[in-house]
Amino acid sequence: MPTAEQVRAETWWDREIVPASLDNLVDRLCAHYGVPRTYGGTKGNEAHLKGRHRSIEWALNSAYCRDRSYGTVDLRDRRGNWRHIRAFDLKLPAAPLQALCRRLDTAVRAGRLPQIAEWFGTFDGRTVVGWFEGRPASSDDSHLGHLHGGLWTVNADDDHSDLFAILTGDDMTLTTGQEGALGVAYQAGLALITGAEKTLPAAADPGGKTVWATAAIRQLVGKVDGLTSAVAALAEAVNAGGGSIDTAAVLARIDERAAEDVTRDAEQAALIAALQAKVDAYRQAEADAARVAADTLDN
Repeated sequence: MPTAEQVRAETWWDREIVPASLDNLVDRLCAHYGVPRTYGGTKGNEAHLKGRHRSIEWALNSAYCRDRSYGTVDLRDRRGNWRHIRAFDLKLPAAPLQALCRRLDTAVRAGRLPQIAEWFGTFDGRTVVGWFEGRPASSDDSHLGHLHGGLWTVNADDDHSDLFAILTGDDMTLTTGQEGALGVAYQAGLALITGAEKTLPAAADPGGKTVWATAAIRQLVGKVDGLTSAVAALAEAVNAGGGSIDTAAVLARIDERAAEDVTRDAEQAALIAALQAKVDAYRQAEADAARVAADTLDN
C-alpha cells in the first residue's frame, strides 16, 4: 500500500472536491444523532484506493488506484463533475445504525432514492447487507459498525434533503427551508401535473427529486389529511356543545367528515396517479437517452 505522502503528492488528490451539499448532509446527520463530526466522513484517506470515496478523475488517473472500473462505468457516474467525491460514512451505536439501515433498504428497494448507487451496513450487527448498482450486495465487516453510502456522480451535489429524511426516520422533512413538507410536496405535485416542471429542482434531475414528491404526497394523504379531519371534527363538535365535549356529537361529526373525505380522496388519488405518470415518463425518457448514448458509444 502506498504511503499517505505518495498518494497526496499526486495532482489528482488536491483536485478532488467534496460537494458542499454532501458535506452538509454529514454535518446534519452527526448533529441529528448527537455524535461527533468525526463519526461522519466523505473524502477517503490514503487507504481508500478505489470507489466513490474517490473522484472519477482520481480513479482514472492515479497510479495508486486499485480498480479503475469501480464507480466509473455507468452513465450516471460518467455524468456530473468528475472531481466530486460521491460517498459518505456514518458511525453510530448499534440500535440507531440498524434501524437506519432498514429504513434505507426499504426506500432504495421501493425506488424512492434513485440517487443511491450503493450502500452497506447491517440489520443485526452480525451480517453486512446492502445494495450495489441495482441489486442486493455485501461488503467487509467494517460495515457492521458504520453506514457507507455511495451516490451516482450526477447526484453527488444534489440537495440530499430526501436522503436525510430517510436516514433520520423523518420522511416528512423534505426541506430545510421555511416551507413545510406539505407545501413542498403539494406544490411539486401541482407543478408536475400542470406542466410547470421548470419551477422545480427536479426538472434538472429527472431521476432524482421527482420521486420523493410522489412518496411525500402518499404520506401526506394518509397522515396529514386524516389528522386534520379528525382535529377539525373534534373542534366543531366542541364548539357545537357550547365548549363542552359531547362524545356522541364528536363521533357523529367524524362520520360526517369521513363521508365528505371520499370525494377529496378520489381527487388526491387522481393527483397521485398523474404525478406517477409524470415520474414514469421521466424515467422512460432517461432510459431511452441512456440507450441512445450507449449505442452511440458502441458505434
